[in-house]
Amino acid sequence: MTAEADTISVSVQFHPLLRAYLPRPDDKGPRTVSAPVNTTIGEIVRLFWGLPSDIQVFAVVNGRSRTLSTVLNDGDTVSVFLAVAGG
Repeated sequence: MTAEADTISVSVQFHPLLRAYLPRPDDKGPRTVSAPVNTTIGEIVRLFWGLPSDIQVFAVVNGRSRTLSTVLNDGDTVSVFLAVAGG
């Protein structure tokens, strides 16, 4: 297996309300990142960007709502939003 076959490339963008929680709030994205095969949305959000675990988020992958445990595929586009409640 080649090194390329061991990784995927995904595009990730954080909603503006989440940027204040990121290590680099000025990082407006979207950013394309390489990750190991079988990486989940949660791993991208928490490990690659360091978003604190107490911040509740939801994600959309390729236009469809997904859980943070969803395994990403090469070429996926991920949008991460702050989960809000109320009405």
